[in-house]
Amino acid sequence: MPATLYFIDKTYFHSELFLPNLTGTGDLVTDQQTLLDYFIQKYEPELLTGMFGNLYLSMAAALQDPVYCGVYVQIFAQIRNTTLKTSPIANYVYFHFQRNALTNSLMPGEAAAKFENANGVSPEYKMQRAWMEMERQLDDVIEWLGDNNTLLNLNWTLPSDYYDLFNGVNVFNI
Repeated sequence: MPATLYFIDKTYFHSELFLPNLTGTGDLVTDQQTLLDYFIQKYEPELLTGMFGNLYLSMAAALQDPVYCGVYVQIFAQIRNTTLKTSPIANYVYFHFQRNALTNSLMPGEAAAKFENANGVSPEYKMQRAWMEMERQLDDVIEWLGDNNTLLNLNWTLPSDYYDLFNGVNVFNI
C-alpha cells in the first residue's frame, strides 16, 4: 500500500467491479496490486479534485490525520461506504483500469488479447455501467453537499468544469 493514505483500496473492487488477481500470493498478484495502486493514486485525486476543487486538498490532509478530520468525516461518509465497500472513486478507477487493459502496448503498436478455449468479450458494457453508477453516486454527493454546505461551513461550490470532466460515456462513442 502506498505511504499516502487514499479513500479506497483493493477491497472496493468486488462484485460488479471485480478485478482478478488481487488476493493470494505470487508475482501476478503483486504486479496486479501494484498496478491497481498506481491507478488509485492517479485517478482518485483526479476525480476528487474535479468534484471538490480546492476543498480536496483539505480533505486529503484530514485523511492523513484522523484527529484533524472534524467536519470532513461527514463528507468521507458520502464518498465511500466502508461497510459495503462502495464508492464512486472505485467506479472511476475501475473504468480507467479496464480501459487500460483493453489493449497491450507492444513495439509495433497496440494489440488486443487473443483467447484460447474461451470467447473474449468486450468489457465496455461493464465499464459503461460502472461510469453511470459513478455519475449517480456523484449526483447524490453533490446534492448532499448543496444541502449541507452552509451547515458545515464548507464554502464549497461545484467547479465550473465538473460536467465537462465527468460527462457521460457510451459504448458507441457518440
